[in-house]
Amino acid sequence: MIKKIEIVNFKAYDKASFRFGEGVNFIYGANGAGKTSLMEAISVALFGSQWVTRWGGRRWSHFLRRGAAWGEVKLYISHGGREIVVVRRFGEEGTVSSGTYLAVDGGVVARGDSDVTATLVSKLGLRLDEYAHLLYIRQGELRRILQETDYIDRIFRLDEFDKVDEVVKDVHDEFRARRERAGGRLEELEKRLPVLRSRLDDLRRRLEEAEKRAAELEEA
Repeated sequence: MIKKIEIVNFKAYDKASFRFGEGVNFIYGANGAGKTSLMEAISVALFGSQWVTRWGGRRWSHFLRRGAAWGEVKLYISHGGREIVVVRRFGEEGTVSSGTYLAVDGGVVARGDSDVTATLVSKLGLRLDEYAHLLYIRQGELRRILQETDYIDRIFRLDEFDKVDEVVKDVHDEFRARRERAGGRLEELEKRLPVLRSRLDDLRRRLEEAEKRAAELEEA
């Protein structure tokens, strides 16, 4: 969950901070109010150069406020009980390594544009193509998004239901196989039981005869 974003010298923003609550958040305002810029700031914070060059098709200078030497986005995320903060400072030519880092529960775990992105993607389980196709929906694109069933399955983990079904089926098959094996052994034991009883009766008769002979020898 995205909790807050802080923006400095990002496009039209001089300095701004936005908080987000649980559930659905609505961003509204007049044309030119900065709604798209806010979404772009979140995208840049999450994916850095991957978003700027590969998906956005831009240069870093496009996101830098006119007249500013540097800009910065700072994104606060709560995920899996951990507090994640990603900071990306950038200039006209790209990110500033010393000002680009990822912190988890207060400890820095990655620095630099590519390492921050790779580590964040690993922790969140969210790839750029999935984010771009589903979570970042531009105006008029909803119909196309609804047709992206593969992405929808991965984002909402619907594919995991198929995996659960497979596991349940495997467990059921194994249980049935063990029951059949156990049933076969039980049937075999039932077939052998009369033979074992006959042997036991024979041993009892022999024991009685031996005891009788022993008694006769003692009397003699």
